[in-house]
Amino acid sequence: MREAVHNLTTNAAKYGEHDTDVRISVEGLADQILITVSNTGAELSDEAFNSLFDPLRRGSHNASQGEHASLGLGLFLVREICHAHRGTVHGRWRDGRTSFVITLPKNAD
Repeated sequence: MREAVHNLTTNAAKYGEHDTDVRISVEGLADQILITVSNTGAELSDEAFNSLFDPLRRGSHNASQGEHASLGLGLFLVREICHAHRGTVHGRWRDGRTSFVITLPKNAD
């Protein structure tokens, strides 16, 4: 899970609006845990969010280029890590913020 949160946080800093905050929150509910990573950024459609989890896909806004450019596997790996822990991840855009929410079951029987 550490790698999943790291990937989301790195992407938020990389693709969010320059000089704005990245927020990370953890919320415990009765039967699940929510981990949310969000940043200020341009609006994305639900379709765009869904395609970002495909392997070899990269965002296009404000991305660094050159030797540190990504392969486009970060969100794919986040999704696979979440599934390995019986969880899910989804993205949303609301009120000027892009958020990725990891949902994990509290009881991992």
